[in-house]
Amino acid sequence: FFFFFFFQAEDGIRDAQESRGLGDVYKRQEYMGVNILCNDDWRLVYSLEHIDTKRKIFLSAIELFSQKSYDTVTINEVAKKAKIQKGGIYYHFKSKQDILDNIYDFFVLHCYEGKLSVEQLIPILKNGSLMDIISAINYSYSPEHIEQLQAILKILDQRKYTDDRARKIVKDILTDDGIKYVKQVFDKAIEIDRFAPFDTFSMSLLCNYIRQSTYRRWVLDPTEETLRVLTVQEKKLFRYVMELVQDLKFKK
Repeated sequence: FFFFFFFQAEDGIRDAQESRGLGDVYKRQEYMGVNILCNDDWRLVYSLEHIDTKRKIFLSAIELFSQKSYDTVTINEVAKKAKIQKGGIYYHFKSKQDILDNIYDFFVLHCYEGKLSVEQLIPILKNGSLMDIISAINYSYSPEHIEQLQAILKILDQRKYTDDRARKIVKDILTDDGIKYVKQVFDKAIEIDRFAPFDTFSMSLLCNYIRQSTYRRWVLDPTEETLRVLTVQEKKLFRYVMELVQDLKFKK
C-alpha cells in the first residue's frame, strides 16, 4: 500500500557532526564501531549499549507522542516505557523538546528514501505503461522505517497548528514539494513526447489532494480495516485519474 508518497528532504538538515539526531547516530554507527574496535573491544560494547539505550528512548517517545500527544506525555512516562531511570534520558537528550527535534530530524532524513529522481524515472516514462508511471511515483517508506515514519506522521498532524517546525514539514515536504515533484514527472513525460501537453500543475494538485485525504482519514482511524478500505478507494481514485490522463492523449 503506497501511503504518503510525496516526500522530499528539507533544505538545511543539520550537519552530521553538529546534529545529535538518531539518524546521524545510525549513519555514524558503523564508522564508530570500526574505529573503536581497532582500539579496545570494551569501548565498542559500551558504544553499542549507548546507541541502543538512545534508540529505546527515541522509539518509546515516538510511540507515546503519537498515541497520546507531545504536550501530555511526561519524561517519566518515556523513561518507564524505555525501561530506564529518568536521569538516564538526560544523558542522551537535553530535554523533551530535544527528543522531539530528533524525531523531526529522523523524519526528514528518512521520509524520501523510496523516491526516485525524475532522471531515474526516464526509462519508465519512455517505455512503461501508464500504470507503471503511476506506480513509480507512488513510492512507499522503506520497510526498515515505515512503522516509525507513520507514527511520526501522527505527531506532525497533532502539532502542525502549534509547532512551527511541524507546520513547515507538513507544508514544505508533505505538500509543496510533493506537488512540485509530480509536476516535474509529468513535465518530463511531455518533454520526451510521452504525454501530449496538458495542465500538469492542476493534475499534480489532484494527485496530492487524493493522498492528503487518504492520510487524514487513516490518522483518524489507523486500523487494519481502515487501511484495507482506503487502499481500495484510493486505487479507484487513481484509476479515475489515469482515465483523465488517457483522455489527454497519453501516447502508448
